[in-house]
Amino acid sequence: VAKDRVYRSTNRGADWTTLGDIPNGEATALALCPSDVSRIYVAKEFRLYRSTDGQTFDLLDTPNGFSWIQDIEVDVADADHLWITLSNYNNDVKVLESTDGGETWSNLSDGLPEAPVNCIAPDVAGSGLHYVGTDVGVYRLDPASGSEWERLSEGLPNVVVSDLVVHAPSGRLAAATYGRGIYTLELPDPR
Repeated sequence: VAKDRVYRSTNRGADWTTLGDIPNGEATALALCPSDVSRIYVAKEFRLYRSTDGQTFDLLDTPNGFSWIQDIEVDVADADHLWITLSNYNNDVKVLESTDGGETWSNLSDGLPEAPVNCIAPDVAGSGLHYVGTDVGVYRLDPASGSEWERLSEGLPNVVVSDLVVHAPSGRLAAATYGRGIYTLELPDPR
């Protein structure tokens, strides 16, 4: 759990331990790496911190200016591969990807609207497909088809999408919206 600090419980929440001190405000996102329990990423507003030992945190240099980090996702098999989404109203930088633990970044923002990107469901089932939830719906990036995001909101109203969950066995994407409930979208077959 992250707020002003990161807290860990090993007994289902009966007791909590504070991890290393992270300055500069409240946490806006937290990601744990499924393949390495010591790897933790924490966003505090527009700053991103990384722990490689599960205790201490280092500030990473992200090319997001002062855009708030909304979401962090880590590859299930690679602790160094991560994506962050940004809340801003420009079309320059919305989604960033790093394959080296946040040391360098690639901008994956072509084709996204001038609206905040709130969440990401990256590399669905190893297909290379990425999905993001924005303030105006869901978008999909298929690297096999090109480097631009495409709107994928069939049946979904023009609404803020705050979280995405992919259920690969059923081929569905669940989109949690602000004030309009949860929508499920049928995903195209991965190539």
